Amino acid sequence: HCLSGRYNLCRDVVFMATPPHDGAFCEYVVSPEDFAYKLPENVSTEAGATIEPLSVGLHAVNLVRLKAGESVVVLGAGPIGLLAVAAAGAAGATDITAVDLVPMRLEAARKLGATRTVNAKEQDVGGELRNAADVVLECVGAEATLAQAFEVARPGARVAWIGMASSTAQVPLVKAQAKELLITGVFRYANVYQSAVNLLAAGRIRTDPLITHRFRFPEVKEALSFAAQNRQVALKTMVNFE
Repeated sequence: HCLSGRYNLCRDVVFMATPPHDGAFCEYVVSPEDFAYKLPENVSTEAGATIEPLSVGLHAVNLVRLKAGESVVVLGAGPIGLLAVAAAGAAGATDITAVDLVPMRLEAARKLGATRTVNAKEQDVGGELRNAADVVLECVGAEATLAQAFEVARPGARVAWIGMASSTAQVPLVKAQAKELLITGVFRYANVYQSAVNLLAAGRIRTDPLITHRFRFPEVKEALSFAAQNRQVALKTMVNFE
């Protein structure tokens, strides 16, 4: 996998902040040079901190070969879903619908490029968006949204399965078969970090609407606790080292 460029699938991959490996909440981190990307002067460190989740969205868009002018439905407007919205817009999608249960997240989706939002608490997603999408980006991993993905995809559409589902999740595969949907799993990302940097530097993607709360480095424990306990009001909780 590494030799073919799909290093994210390597069984021996080491990923920071994934147990048992430490993360980066420290003053200094040593990294191999070829794993480091220099931020241009016009890209803030806060924007730089969003490159990792943005890369997930860019990788998904690449895997489904999203083309300019296509319609996209993004199911789930958490941080990954919101940046999938931004990635779809950067790829040229002109009709981008974001679906979520939380109004604050839907508002952020509009700021990041969604042309339409649907509140799944108030509307029937399958009925409202039936056969509406050339591409579906599923960013939740719940059985309900996996089923919705097959409803909103039009025949012949492509579906990126980004959300991490449980090992026992049940999905109505017969619908995918009848529509000849092309389904691809998405695991992290590969070969898109520099693209993410370039898009931020060019102003084609902005990530500031994602950052809702900020803490200083000495407040790391408080930041983690706040983020875990306030998922309805916090999108990305940023720890500033400056």
